[in-house]
Amino acid sequence: MYRSLWFTAWLLIAAAPGVSAMTAVQALETELIEEGESPTLLFELATAYADLNDAETARLYLGYLKTTFPTFFNESDEAIRRLEARIESIERAAASRMDSAIYQWSAGVDSNASQGTSLSQLDLQLANGEKLVLAVNDDSREQQSAYVGAKAIGVWTLTPDLKMRGTIEHLRYTDSQVASITLGSLELASEHQSLAVYGFERFGSRVGLAYRGQAEQLFWGGQFDSDDRKVFAGLTGDFAIESSVPVGWSAQMFQQQSHGLAGGSDTRHGLQLRAGVSVDSMVLDYSVEYGRDQGLYDPIFFPGVRDSYVWQRLNVLIPLAASVDRRIDLVTAYNTKDHEVSINSWQGIDFRIVFSAPLQ
Repeated sequence: MYRSLWFTAWLLIAAAPGVSAMTAVQALETELIEEGESPTLLFELATAYADLNDAETARLYLGYLKTTFPTFFNESDEAIRRLEARIESIERAAASRMDSAIYQWSAGVDSNASQGTSLSQLDLQLANGEKLVLAVNDDSREQQSAYVGAKAIGVWTLTPDLKMRGTIEHLRYTDSQVASITLGSLELASEHQSLAVYGFERFGSRVGLAYRGQAEQLFWGGQFDSDDRKVFAGLTGDFAIESSVPVGWSAQMFQQQSHGLAGGSDTRHGLQLRAGVSVDSMVLDYSVEYGRDQGLYDPIFFPGVRDSYVWQRLNVLIPLAASVDRRIDLVTAYNTKDHEVSINSWQGIDFRIVFSAPLQ
């Protein structure tokens, strides 16, 4: 250990950055080589490397001090505890630095960016039997628009079992009648649970909390903000097609509460089924969702009607080009949502090119 420690000391002197920052360490390493080991010198070396935020080398010397001079180590209990606390603080700070981050630029066109109806007028029959024809205003009708977007994602390791993820995204449409979208989230995630705070801005601001837990194939969670409250539970799993194509699936039931037309609270129950497959870097994801309101939609214009819907979504990602850390993808998203109350129905298809690269 004595000879190897000499050799390690010279390597550390040669490799250490910053001549001025290493002056004290170099002097101590030189003293170690010329005069040999002593418990005081080893403790000073561990302290000097802690001063340089080099927790790994500081812990190496501290461990060697404990093994070689156990009496000194035990008698210096208070000083040792302070040094160990410093080393642990350095390690926690290093662990909390950003592990990875990517940014994305996107551009595309959405055939129904407003998620509006294709109807130009609405034929109604009131509760008293009177018939009424209403024109659908432009804000409620489907509007095609091109757009550009930017997104950034960062991941930090806080502890070996806990990560933090941050995301921010903005979409701006070229059609001035279509509102831009900004959203962001900050999430704490362990292997089986996650808790996130999120914000969404389009026609107004929404801030809320989202939670998800999982135990083997069972998952559950909820989403809560000023406009919407949703709880869900379901199962997830995977299987293979012809032993080579993996398919992921999930099925969940949910209950959702949101503000109604009259200012009250509407409750909706529903079911969602999803399946996803990846073949040669191409990803397909399909979901179908059914929901039904428990309360009447509008007792005046839609007497006795409880709205329900079937919402189908198909997302396809096709890689166009890729290098070691950069890629360009074509992402296609098709949506069709059929409501019992036809004014709420909409469909659209969105094509976008997405460039992804790491943040330097």
